[in-house]
Amino acid sequence: MLAHRRYSAMSEERRTAPRFDRILRAQCSHSNSSSAVVTLDIGPSGVYLLTPSVPSPGELVSLVVQDESDSAAPVELTARVVRVARERDGQQLPGSALRWVKASTAGSPQFLRDYLKRLLGLEAEQLEKSDNGTTFTFSKKQ
Repeated sequence: MLAHRRYSAMSEERRTAPRFDRILRAQCSHSNSSSAVVTLDIGPSGVYLLTPSVPSPGELVSLVVQDESDSAAPVELTARVVRVARERDGQQLPGSALRWVKASTAGSPQFLRDYLKRLLGLEAEQLEKSDNGTTFTFSKKQ
């Protein structure tokens, strides 16, 4: 079960969807660089990453989460950087707040639907199936 995190009033005003404390390893790619990162919280609208190199606000980032399922079909999550933090709760924890843009996989629509539910707590209804796999585009309102 995922645990809800409490946030300051300022954070609650910006966020419209819940986030869950979830520490997961991931591979993050942006600006022709790739690095291992860790999630601090994750949810249906986005994620907060601890990142060794902080991408710029507005930049698109590709993220592959190393989820406990160890699936044969990795899911690539594309997100946009919405906020960069050099400090969190008085500690130096460089990171980035990201808003999901899309999720894609070579797996089936049901595989992606189940993955998004398990990882993000998201009910993904409208998935696009193509010869290359399955894609889900996140709502801009989340």
